[in-house]
Amino acid sequence: GIQKLTEPGCDLESGQCTCKPNVIGRRCDLCAPGYYDYPKCRLCDCHQEGTEPSICDPVTGQCRCKENVEGSKCDQCKLGTFYLDAGNLKGCTRCFCFAATDRCHISPKLRTEFLDMSGWVLLSTERQEILLSFNPEEDLVEADLRDVADVYQELYWHAPSSYLGDRVSSYGGFLRYHLHSKAIRGDATFIPVESRPDVILKGNQMSIAFLESSYPAPGDDHQGQVQLVESNFRHTQTHNPVSREELMMVLARLEQLQIRALNAQSSSSVSLHRVVLEIATEMGLGLKASNVEFCMCPANYRGDSCQECAPGYYRDTKGLFLR
Repeated sequence: GIQKLTEPGCDLESGQCTCKPNVIGRRCDLCAPGYYDYPKCRLCDCHQEGTEPSICDPVTGQCRCKENVEGSKCDQCKLGTFYLDAGNLKGCTRCFCFAATDRCHISPKLRTEFLDMSGWVLLSTERQEILLSFNPEEDLVEADLRDVADVYQELYWHAPSSYLGDRVSSYGGFLRYHLHSKAIRGDATFIPVESRPDVILKGNQMSIAFLESSYPAPGDDHQGQVQLVESNFRHTQTHNPVSREELMMVLARLEQLQIRALNAQSSSSVSLHRVVLEIATEMGLGLKASNVEFCMCPANYRGDSCQECAPGYYRDTKGLFLR
């Protein structure tokens, strides 16, 4: 496996041999991941999106599939899963379908953006409502805080009802928003004693939160973005991870969407601009909503994820999930 060279075949300091293409190891005695049959090291015939990092057996060339993937080339989702994605550690996403069925596939719908800046409310943690001004031409709401008694308190923007309700089709989509706070002269960046949620979703008796990794300096614009997948959220009370099932439950009956307003110790004003929620519809103009499930629902259910009762049926609240 050593490359034939006129000069020494290894590094004189580390002892690392100079290997042929697709060969690795200190002594060039192994095939690189994705290759097998040393010393020939032939390319494995595998679908890399569906394989583990090692890709294949270095001796036989047999593909090593991710947990939810099957097939000789690891190119098929197992029954009960859908959407083969390279970024998914399990390969395919498990069908949820609110436990009504385990048969689903990728939704035929396309992504589109929902935007409605009318009706937003700014509340303090004590539920005190702050007076706002709305600029429809710029999709902007703004609050003057100079006459607010305590500008050190946490303020949250609360979404109007148009963003709420059944938002199952937003799973895997993005929530994007622009924040601005005008700092009082001499203000410094606010680093809270304990981390505070930047986005809060509430629904089905659950409250889950997303925390930003960094904050802009006072006076700078902040373009927030969070993908609505379970790995980005924690339960607000326990800080425990959120499961796919729990996020789907919240999205099925979204009752509150809150965005944290302040990122400085004191501000003379704060504003919120263009809160865009990605949804999936038949009339969408964007990308295919590949991570949205389309379930094969029994006759007594309807909805892409079987989240609704069909006409003539009612919901048994004692059942699993929404059944």
